[in-house]
Amino acid sequence: MKKIAVIGNSLTALKIIEELKAQGEEIEAVFLSTENTFPYLRHQLYNLPSKKIAQNKIFYRNNADYEKEKIKFIFDKKAMRINFKRGRITLDDKEQIDYDTLLLSDLVQAPFFGLKGANKTGLYNIKRLIDMNMFLKALPAVETIVIQSDNIAGLKAALIFAALPANPPREVILVTLGKNILSKLLNETDALILESLIAQSGIRVITESQIFEILGDNDVKAIRLQGQNEKVLGCQAILTDVDWPDLRLFKETELQHNQRVVVNANGQTNFDNVFALDAVCDNIILNDWDTAANYSDLVMEQSKFIAAAILKKEYIRQTQTLTWDIEVGHEKVMFSAENLNDPILKLQYNNQEAVVNA
Repeated sequence: MKKIAVIGNSLTALKIIEELKAQGEEIEAVFLSTENTFPYLRHQLYNLPSKKIAQNKIFYRNNADYEKEKIKFIFDKKAMRINFKRGRITLDDKEQIDYDTLLLSDLVQAPFFGLKGANKTGLYNIKRLIDMNMFLKALPAVETIVIQSDNIAGLKAALIFAALPANPPREVILVTLGKNILSKLLNETDALILESLIAQSGIRVITESQIFEILGDNDVKAIRLQGQNEKVLGCQAILTDVDWPDLRLFKETELQHNQRVVVNANGQTNFDNVFALDAVCDNIILNDWDTAANYSDLVMEQSKFIAAAILKKEYIRQTQTLTWDIEVGHEKVMFSAENLNDPILKLQYNNQEAVVNA
């Protein structure tokens, strides 16, 4: 029986296990869930604030089914050391987990990791269910939300939170490092059109700036901006969509990594039995892939070629077109890309198309 260990609670990792089982492999799997929750549909996180989806519907399957399939989840424990040569993980309570194959799927840093004041309450990552739930619980007392983002994910979140009813109206501020909104994805003309639409939604956009310091005692009270617009802004919640992995676990190991784990085209690291998925690996360019409308299809394709690599089988990759849509007032804006590494996106609005450079 093949033993598979997963660090994270990624749906991709679960799909890999399902694919291996479908090909006749006997699998015993253990997940070290970094969010203390089961795999969920990440692109559905945006439907939680408006209650378009119930909390229990965001999970991939009935959680009670996992035990029947020899899939174990470990909560409230952390991996402290990995011996890649022996295939062994040591947890913070000294428990050891042996594996034949290791999947690195979720190692997201704490929000605003390394920033001065990042230890305060009120910081959230909008791509994580645990953070979204904490934020929604705190939301009634929040008068001003600051979102730092250069991606579709942050923009979409800003629009959703700005549309939620509040009395008095809640202020939503979107801080972006680029000269224009989504500057890495849009040309200037399209960015200005998008900014004009966004202005009608009541969102305040601050460009060429980034959060430099988080102010307050125990809770967030304000931020200090650095850049073109250096100022202090009062707020009670700060959100980000940054998904850089925390790689300190591999500092003293031979696993090759830079800002992300180095992998080949099939997600395989410099260790034959270790694979990096999702935002942990360095071969996915588009930061927003896990917020795409067809996220489930992308997960399925990734799981198929990684499962094939684990079994040392051939697999013909299928081209995946990615799509995103956001509602800006009464207007629907749509983005698309031909694959996970496509540097060219298409933007469609008012039934017109424009090619934009990433």
